[in-house]
Amino acid sequence: MDIKKKYARLIYGGKTIRVMEAVKRANEILSDPDFYIQIRGIKQFDYTLLSSSYIAKILEECSMEIHVELTGLLSSRESRADSASHITINRWKFNTSLANRVNLLIHYTVEAVAHVNKNLRQEQPEKYKLAPPRAIGNIAGIMVVSKENHTIGI
Repeated sequence: MDIKKKYARLIYGGKTIRVMEAVKRANEILSDPDFYIQIRGIKQFDYTLLSSSYIAKILEECSMEIHVELTGLLSSRESRADSASHITINRWKFNTSLANRVNLLIHYTVEAVAHVNKNLRQEQPEKYKLAPPRAIGNIAGIMVVSKENHTIGI
């Protein structure tokens, strides 16, 4: 019997097309086994003692629903994972390419999962390019670009 895996799932109830597109693509990536293979391929993340295989397993086995909220145009609130079930995205950060928007959503998805799994929760200074949230977000962004290039025949 084949057991279907459950992955983290982003939910957005708004009507902003750029967010809906990014959430849809981020959910596709979160359910793609190749995404977790890419995470496992990182030799060692910065600023953590956890192995890439262990981090991939945490994310792969996560079945949380995470709600995405977009801040208002005049808001100064930064993008962040407020809790395990809520991500706030600054509207200005979403005025960019699909790859960058998905990168941002996956980055904060990792931070949201860290609210539940304390082994993953660590302070990660911005200077660490291979800190798990940043590196895993980058993997997702590269997957978006790769799919776009494949679709248009590059």
